[in-house]
Amino acid sequence: MRYTDFVLLAREPHIVKSEGKKRLSFSLLAPGIFNDPISCELDARAVGDLKEKASGPDADWNVARLLGEALAAALLPQSVWNALNNRITQATAKNEGVRVRLMLSGGELNNWPWEFIIFNRAGGEPKVSDFLVLMPNVSLVRHTPTPLPAWRVEAKVPARVLVAVASPSKWPKLKVADERTLIEKALEGKSRLKVDSVEHVRRCQLPDKTKPTHIFHFAGHGNFETVQSPVPGAYEGKASIILEDEYGNEDSLDAELLAVQLRDAGVRVAVLGACLTAERDDVGAWSSVAEALLKAELAAVVGMQFPVVDKSALCFAERFYGALAVGLNIDEAVAAGRVAVAVSGDPRGWATPVLYLRSPDGAVFTEFEADQDLDDARLRKRNEGLRMFVRLNKGQLRNLRIGEISLRNSDERPVAKELVETLEKIDSEIKIDINEKGAAATNVEIGKISVRGRKKG
Repeated sequence: MRYTDFVLLAREPHIVKSEGKKRLSFSLLAPGIFNDPISCELDARAVGDLKEKASGPDADWNVARLLGEALAAALLPQSVWNALNNRITQATAKNEGVRVRLMLSGGELNNWPWEFIIFNRAGGEPKVSDFLVLMPNVSLVRHTPTPLPAWRVEAKVPARVLVAVASPSKWPKLKVADERTLIEKALEGKSRLKVDSVEHVRRCQLPDKTKPTHIFHFAGHGNFETVQSPVPGAYEGKASIILEDEYGNEDSLDAELLAVQLRDAGVRVAVLGACLTAERDDVGAWSSVAEALLKAELAAVVGMQFPVVDKSALCFAERFYGALAVGLNIDEAVAAGRVAVAVSGDPRGWATPVLYLRSPDGAVFTEFEADQDLDDARLRKRNEGLRMFVRLNKGQLRNLRIGEISLRNSDERPVAKELVETLEKIDSEIKIDINEKGAAATNVEIGKISVRGRKKG
């Protein structure tokens, strides 16, 4: 899917305390859309309470929705909301996506979980389908402002993927071996990919110049220690990932040292399936594990801003790598992982991944994307996403528009039929007929399912 950028630059944050309230004020720019900055405000105390509830083990969908509405009210004032809504409408008509590229200047802005934003286009009470990052053609990425040029993310095949897992003694045990197996399965059979894995990973087993790697995946624990900063009311943090030593005990590796190591190995994409790897402080611009890797000129990093549940980590990894393996870009891969986690029943896990992207586009394996032999596999992956979206919103779908699905030959007709059958099973009120001309549906607008083969569909 081709994405167009919708850039939002939030800057000049400052805290205002008065009448028992703590407000975070900032200015918002939308380059190319509005010439003058817009003043925005967030009730830091009230939204902070919602963030704490939404990130905790007892989080539910209602808390997630309340947090999403509060964040949307702060970051998307009416004029910006209208502009984004128009952009999404235009992109949908062209079967394209919108990448909301969020540029945040200031620690106070970076620490809010903007991935929860609600974007209620239909009005009325918000539903799960209204979370911005769960929309089929919307991607929210964080782009750290820097004078350095943008970095390319694409790989030259054959590309190498390293899956490194660690679960040292005296730390909660994780299903990292299962995660490794799922990733290997998702990528198996790809002759232009070399997939290696390391259990109980130690420092000496990380990628380096002798073991160049394009994608580095770490499954394990992350850590973020905080200390009081000289800046009044702020704190500083020390970010790390937890490896193992030769005896299976904890070996904490500082994020800055990890960044040097991965840069030396030529890593372009890092996926950190570890808690708190997107956590940062209020002072440093590059204080999280994920951002330390960005500063070392990695082009794309996926970090986690909250504790990760095993089941959700497995769902995300399986869908993420399954999408990359057929040539979908990193935006689509993260979106696929989010929806899978949401469908699994985790009301916050889908918003836990944070995608940092400094590349002008999200194409990782461009040769896969151009491979017509993978067209059918890509179509099936996109259909899986649509089916999950429908399942996530069972009983709430009315006038849903699914873009055009063009099928090049009669061999691909089963893909369309599979999607139709699944939609009908999920909601009995959805009735779809497919024929040579396209599709007709009750309560659901499908756009077109075009079958251009020699035989009727």
